[in-house]
Amino acid sequence: MVEKHFTLEDEERTVDSFFSLTPMEFREMVDAIRMAEQALGTVVYGLTKESAKNRHGRRSLYVSAPIKAGERFTTVNIKSVRPGYGLAPKYYDQVLEMRTKRDLEMGDRLSWDVMEKEY
Repeated sequence: MVEKHFTLEDEERTVDSFFSLTPMEFREMVDAIRMAEQALGTVVYGLTKESAKNRHGRRSLYVSAPIKAGERFTTVNIKSVRPGYGLAPKYYDQVLEMRTKRDLEMGDRLSWDVMEKEY
């Protein structure tokens, strides 16, 4: 939201005339705001169509050694590797605080549904 004082005549003197805009100056300000809005673009959460094509080049968390149900995840049994179809590597430290709900084999990709907090 932008609040701006406006005057019809540049010569008109009021208390706030020194920071008021004429109609032409106001139009220029609006045009500049619209240009800035376009430059900002839009926020896209998740993968865009373009980035989804490159998912195989991203990394994700995979099982690197067999894990039995109830065992903890460790630096030995999980790795960040390509392709990026598993859990994002930013969750690595969180995963190390958890254990598996079921048996996992080498090469299985990690997802939240196979983990539980260790108590």
